[in-house]
Amino acid sequence: MILNYFLQYWNEILSILGFVITLFTFIATLNVRSQVVHLHEKRNFQANHANITGKLEGFIISLVDDNLNTESFFNQIDLYMVDLLSKYTFFNIFIKFKCKLISHKTRQVQSGQEIDNSLARQLTELKNLISKEVII
Repeated sequence: MILNYFLQYWNEILSILGFVITLFTFIATLNVRSQVVHLHEKRNFQANHANITGKLEGFIISLVDDNLNTESFFNQIDLYMVDLLSKYTFFNIFIKFKCKLISHKTRQVQSGQEIDNSLARQLTELKNLISKEVII
């Protein structure tokens, strides 16, 4: 009888311990998966860095030199910002904020508000921040 209670006691303790170990294993597996995804994103970003900065440079030239200000052009910029934010989740907070700010400015222009050179300046800052991201 005493042996039966003793074994039940140890069974309960070991089952709780096994459950806790299972939870820690699950959390560790999720962390490894997240790190693998970020590593893949970084490699993809480094491979496409020249294309990204080239596209941003093209937007800047179109704004400053060509004075391109059509709604479809601003829609392209907005979609590209969304693409950058969703494709590369490892970007730091400054790059994410700059992308969202540029996207907001392009939506303002689409709604009929005038825009000055600040969009070109924001795009230049974003291009430089992204260039620094490759070094890291």
